Amino acid sequence: MATDVMKGFEVIDIEKSSTQATMTVAQTKLRFNKATAHELKYPEYVVMSFNPTTHQVAVQGSTETTRHAFLFAEKGEDTRYSITVNIMALVNTIRKMMGWTDDAEYVAHGVYYAAADAIIFEMDTALRSEKRRRQKKNGMIPDGAEPKEQKETDVPDRTGAKIVSNPPTEEPAAQKPLQVRRQPGRPKKNV
Repeated sequence: MATDVMKGFEVIDIEKSSTQATMTVAQTKLRFNKATAHELKYPEYVVMSFNPTTHQVAVQGSTETTRHAFLFAEKGEDTRYSITVNIMALVNTIRKMMGWTDDAEYVAHGVYYAAADAIIFEMDTALRSEKRRRQKKNGMIPDGAEPKEQKETDVPDRTGAKIVSNPPTEEPAAQKPLQVRRQPGRPKKNV
């Protein structure tokens, strides 16, 4: 009778699990998020291998003496941030295998396999990600970007007028040369 109850059920494969691990393939580097390091138990060295037929890339923890192993996360390294690997041979191999010739970055998600202690990234499902340009802190806008419209704030100044930061003008403002104040006693540098 006990066998009739379990009829139609399949055993769940606990050897693999979906993770939040991602690998970003940029033009000159690979970037792994911290979930990748966590799933692999923060290995100091890893080995990468790829399957050109299935377009899969595997990352597996290893030792320093393993052939083709490279430094992944140094012992005691702060792993609050992503891990960047600047090995052009790896980047070129993946980009060539996938036929990616543009400047875009590609983000692939991985599946952790406990039996192999490896994360396998499916490169066929990698998402294309455009590079984002950050606005600089000094308010300068990157080349080619349109300035955002300035809006009035609801807070009036002492006179009762509403405050507008950098109101748009019809004519471009002439840029003033940057003046640097020097501390007394320091010589001026010839520029």
